[in-house]
Amino acid sequence: MQKELARDFFKVRLWSRKELLEKLFRYYDTFPEDIRLALPLKKGWMVAGEAEE
Repeated sequence: MQKELARDFFKVRLWSRKELLEKLFRYYDTFPEDIRLALPLKKGWMVAGEAEE
């Protein structure tokens, strides 16, 4: 286990802006309260229009 931790210690994953926002929106509800207070988001609903052909 220690060898795996040492090997992965500096492993970094880079995300695009789109990926970052997708992860933020997906996991926002699971963040600790202090993080949610620092990143105040509100859920909103809207009616989708018909798709153009």
